[in-house]
Amino acid sequence: MTDDIADTSAPVGGPRPFRWLGDAVRRLSLSFCLSILLHALIATAVVVVLLHGGKNPTQQQGEISVALISSDVDDAGSAPEPDRDGDRDREAHPGTPSVAEQAEQRLLDQHDRQLADIVGKIESAADETAWAEAEKAIEKAEKAYRQRRVKRASDAFRQLDKSSAEWRKLEKRLAGLKARVKESRSGAFYGIPSGSARKIVYVVDRSTSMTNELGAVKRELKRAISTLTEGKSFHVIFYDSGPPTEMPPRGLVQATSERKQAAYAFINRIAAGGGTEPAPALDRALDLKPDVIYLLSDGQFPESAVARITGRNAGKGTAINTICFQNRSGETLLRKLAASNSGTYVFVAR
Repeated sequence: MTDDIADTSAPVGGPRPFRWLGDAVRRLSLSFCLSILLHALIATAVVVVLLHGGKNPTQQQGEISVALISSDVDDAGSAPEPDRDGDRDREAHPGTPSVAEQAEQRLLDQHDRQLADIVGKIESAADETAWAEAEKAIEKAEKAYRQRRVKRASDAFRQLDKSSAEWRKLEKRLAGLKARVKESRSGAFYGIPSGSARKIVYVVDRSTSMTNELGAVKRELKRAISTLTEGKSFHVIFYDSGPPTEMPPRGLVQATSERKQAAYAFINRIAAGGGTEPAPALDRALDLKPDVIYLLSDGQFPESAVARITGRNAGKGTAINTICFQNRSGETLLRKLAASNSGTYVFVAR
């Protein structure tokens, strides 16, 4: 009885019959905890990708995660069988890892590799998603920039067209004004413009008192004739106290180059002499029914001539411009004649 008890009882510190069960439970718990930790890391990584990229993971990532989760669940649910022989070998050789511990380490290494692979793929997918989003944003910005440039260019061209149209209108108006100014200056005598007059008669004093200044008057008269434009006609009459001296052919002629040259020759032949009597020359000028008459005088003449010429011109619309040349003795009458016949008066000093 004593021997039987001694044989069946385990010595203190000897091998325990159910130690393998405890080791199995411990390994199962460790695998399960690692699996839970791995799943938590995977879930965290997926959430980060969703927040970073703004989109769901790709189909490849989903397949990898599902496969890995399934694998982990299988691994966690099937813990390795307890190795009783390994336990006995480790007890015999305390410094050598048991077969179970080696299997457990391989499992941990496998989980580490799988986790690193998943994290790498997730990071790669996140980078690809971020680059794709960035490229889309850049393309959108470039498109918007091109559209803005096109719009600005179109607006600029429209504004340019509008400005060009306005400028063309201004050029037209300016050309019209220039033409009117040129027309009004055409035939101007001593600064008095002819305006829109088409028929002009120059009546010039050639009396003895004009001897020293007649040359200057001739030059101004020829200059005025040279500015006459096509479509205008003119005539020149010199007067003294006798009958007027008219430019051949004694009437209005067109302001052609040939007629102008003939007028210059006629003017050059005129010499000073006699007294001052403009009335007969003005009567002859009114006979031609001109639009404007230029009268140049340096002396007095009867006031009755002013009244008669004004009466004769009434209702005919001929403007009579008067030029008082270097002698104010006849200024009053010349002013009156111009004022009574819609004309302009000027005084020319020495």
